[in-house]
Amino acid sequence: MLDLSKEEISEYLSRFIWKFEIGKNIAYNFKILFILYKNRNNDLKKNKAYYNKPIMLFSISIIEVLLVDLIKKPNFISLDKPTTLLKGKEIEYDRTILNDSKNDFESFNSIKYIRNEKLNLKYVINECNGNDLLKSNTKKIFEKLIKFPEYRDRIHIENYNNYENFYEIDVFTNKNTKIVEDIFKYIIITLASHHKNGLTEDGRKYYKKLWLEIMV
Repeated sequence: MLDLSKEEISEYLSRFIWKFEIGKNIAYNFKILFILYKNRNNDLKKNKAYYNKPIMLFSISIIEVLLVDLIKKPNFISLDKPTTLLKGKEIEYDRTILNDSKNDFESFNSIKYIRNEKLNLKYVINECNGNDLLKSNTKKIFEKLIKFPEYRDRIHIENYNNYENFYEIDVFTNKNTKIVEDIFKYIIITLASHHKNGLTEDGRKYYKKLWLEIMV
């Protein structure tokens, strides 16, 4: 299990998501993930391992969008606040946190303006590792995290990239699922702690409620 409740996930997301409209898609995919966990828990023991593949694929896809949202912060370096498509609602920001956030992404050594076509999971993982964006444990988890693009590519059953393990039953194991879940949780908590988006408490409550309603 991911070992985080829907309420906790909504709270964490409200602290660090920079491009808020993407949060609705993230919440939608979390809803699917929670349904998979619920069905797995209620299924026969002999069937539980077959949930590993969709759980890993959805988890890694969410990890990717969280890291993309993070490293695209330099794209908004000229903005005073995160981007939002909300109309007719004034969202307030904590200026101190916003300034800290500006200093945060100004310290991303190698990351400049990032073109969308460059973005893929392997690229963002390497950027996070090279700039220590996941803080003190970045390099420690990198060896495991860099395997995630391979797992996610296995949505293509043919294995056209010729990864070492040809048979998916050897890839989507209970052990690898647990590794993905542990790193997933670490990334969510780390982003919420170290890469805040500058929303005031009222702003966080608004988005937390919005995203939680999608997940439940």
